[in-house]
Amino acid sequence: MTPAQEMFAAVEAADTQKVAALLDKHPQLCNLAEKTGNRSSLLHLVARSGKLDIVELLVVADATLDKQDASGFAPLHYAAGEGHLAVAQVLVEAGARLRIWANGGRMPLDHAMGSEHHEVADYLRSEMISRGLDLHS
Repeated sequence: MTPAQEMFAAVEAADTQKVAALLDKHPQLCNLAEKTGNRSSLLHLVARSGKLDIVELLVVADATLDKQDASGFAPLHYAAGEGHLAVAQVLVEAGARLRIWANGGRMPLDHAMGSEHHEVADYLRSEMISRGLDLHS
């Protein structure tokens, strides 16, 4: 198995220790992305599934926070749309853009609101207001 295959398997299994060991040995894997399908990065996958420990490892390893997949979604879109508040907080605190648009013109705040994840929406709205950002797409 290649290091990339090992990393995908470790992420799928939520094996935090294995992910950490692989990142120590191959730091470039923090930006690993699927070659087919939606071209989701590891950070997209773990933000969508709410794997906070692995999100934190990838952020510390310097994963690209605002990489957009084939649909234009950044990891923050997925965290917001799935209601993963702690993941959204880690991404925002690490510098993820709050005003980033998916192909359909929606920001992460729009995803949180559309999925009725009010706690995440309130957090994103508050962060946008505190930074003087326009709340509208």
